[in-house]
Amino acid sequence: MFSRLQRFTTKAFDRFFYDRRKTRVQTGDIVWFIKPNTERNKIAVVVSKKNIKSAVKRNRIRRQLQAIIRLHVLPNLKKPREIMCLYQKEFKTLDRAGVIADLVKIIELPPKKSVSRNKK
Repeated sequence: MFSRLQRFTTKAFDRFFYDRRKTRVQTGDIVWFIKPNTERNKIAVVVSKKNIKSAVKRNRIRRQLQAIIRLHVLPNLKKPREIMCLYQKEFKTLDRAGVIADLVKIIELPPKKSVSRNKK
């Protein structure tokens, strides 16, 4: 879980959706909304009950995505951003390496040597 300062408040969450200055990028099952922020990083991970009925599966995906963002994105951001992650498909195993590689491209993070799509 992110700290209180890094999470969206209800008002900020609503404001984020109505603001047209955000960038929308779809990578596989995940839609990323990214917007520059002047103050600090704000993060939200949304997994819809409409697509995944089981709370256990929704929470598992949410925890995995939060861990990816916390460990691989936040330490490398140069400028504060608001990031919203929307998981939209049926439950299946989350390809962590693929998600990290997509984030490196989207947010222009410096690539890490540990990020690889193929395990051998």
